[in-house]
Amino acid sequence: MVRFECDSCHRLKQPGDAWILGFAAENIGAVSARRELSIAPAWDDDRAVEWLAVHFCSDQCRVQYTEKLFGADVESVEVVPAETRRQKTRTAPRKAPKRVA
Repeated sequence: MVRFECDSCHRLKQPGDAWILGFAAENIGAVSARRELSIAPAWDDDRAVEWLAVHFCSDQCRVQYTEKLFGADVESVEVVPAETRRQKTRTAPRKAPKRVA
């Protein structure tokens, strides 16, 4: 038996309840980190057991979860504008071949 629990308030899903199904992912690289949350168009029991699935009993719980996921320490992040540099060519211009008369 599979029981679904709200990832925000921990309420258990009852049969027939209309819940929100989403998929959360985090990709951490050497230079940056990316988080994303995609919401499925409808609840699907088969997809709800997938590894990255998140479950919400209401839109309010979805909003709270999203604020925790994306809103943590936003003020403490310092944004430094990147410098744009034009790439120099490394090859010399091509010279026309000499003609021998």
